[in-house]
Amino acid sequence: MAAEKSRVSLFVPTGWQAEAEPSGMVTVKGPDAQEVVIWPFFVPEALDDGSAGAVLSRFASQVWPDVAWGPAATADPGTMKMQGPIATGLLTWAGSPQGTAGCAYFTKADAEEVYRQSTGTFAHILESVRIAGDAEPAFDRWQDPKEQAFSLEVPRGWQVQGGSVRPSPLLVQAEVGVTSPDGQIHLWMGDHFPLFVEPNPMMMFMGATYTDPMGYSWPVQPYAPGADFISRHFLPRRHQQFEVTGWRALPDLAATCRSYGMNRFDAGQVAYRFASGGEWWQGNMVAITEVLDAGSGNRSWHLWRGYLWEAPEARAAEAETALSRVAETLRVNPLWAQMQAGLTAAQSRILTDMNNHISHIIHSAYEYRQRVDDEISRRRSNAILGVVDVIDPVTGRAYRVENSSNYYWIDHQGYIVGTQTHSLPNLDFRALTTLP
Repeated sequence: MAAEKSRVSLFVPTGWQAEAEPSGMVTVKGPDAQEVVIWPFFVPEALDDGSAGAVLSRFASQVWPDVAWGPAATADPGTMKMQGPIATGLLTWAGSPQGTAGCAYFTKADAEEVYRQSTGTFAHILESVRIAGDAEPAFDRWQDPKEQAFSLEVPRGWQVQGGSVRPSPLLVQAEVGVTSPDGQIHLWMGDHFPLFVEPNPMMMFMGATYTDPMGYSWPVQPYAPGADFISRHFLPRRHQQFEVTGWRALPDLAATCRSYGMNRFDAGQVAYRFASGGEWWQGNMVAITEVLDAGSGNRSWHLWRGYLWEAPEARAAEAETALSRVAETLRVNPLWAQMQAGLTAAQSRILTDMNNHISHIIHSAYEYRQRVDDEISRRRSNAILGVVDVIDPVTGRAYRVENSSNYYWIDHQGYIVGTQTHSLPNLDFRALTTLP
């Protein structure tokens, strides 16, 4: 285990002193012998509740070996807590491309009364902590080794396979598979998938496939737009068993693709999970499908572009980050494009704009994750204070009260009371909403 090279910013109350050590530990001391310790760390392995508890216990014994610490226990998902007579320890963690990054937090005072009076200040300090690494993960540009048709950026040290694929003399496709060094994260990008023709009386007469003059066999299948294609065609070929956990159409993404009247695009995103190696893995795929109608009564369709990540649940954030970078940095070689189909530089720029849009969709989950991080910070401070947040649904005003009751009520004068059962204290009170 090693201290993480990082920058720590936090609120230091007036009269308190902060000191940073080479190990990465930051200590904040108060005027009445109060003490707060923040210690970022990094381990190359993934953490679960058991191993995280061991990490917290080790930090606690190093920070204050004279404290009689109790056992570590789960406080919230991704948060461990342990208690001393007048001390508290917390540990939070999250995956990173190189391993697991996290931070240990400790608060202490020399007397119980001082600790109780300082809990609000402790919570204010901990809520203000922000940790940033010194550098972004390194990425290298990888080029299609077969035709130099395109290039993209992948995390340094990850394995890359694939490139241009020619299933027939007149058809060119591509696929790229990227795997983390430990084999725990898989990325896929491309359009290497069969081309389909929609059923009509002639196609049904020919059977389940249509073979064109160049020898390419087209399966006869109804059109499956975007997310339907992922769940009905792509995932069944990739996994024997999977469970769809999220599904949505992406019309804004489809609108970024160029239409020439005889074609149209549909886009969608599917989240799913599957079992691998005795644990649940998560997956997420964005797909754009194109349907072409030349007016002869025969319609064909295919996967125009797909982006996929798969990882154990604890590594999902790393996978999202890596795939977002792959999508954002995909570049078509303009010279190859011109030789291949007479494409112009403007069309390459259109593709770049679309890739940026895809990257935003993949990465948008981080906005939600940031809100979750803020919520974890709120719960962390509440754990220190022993309080709960409630909201008056009439005025919208929030209150923080002692966490000693199951239900809370407020009267017209702002007086708050708590009860163990959902029984109105009297007619002057109305119910408050308790936040989780």
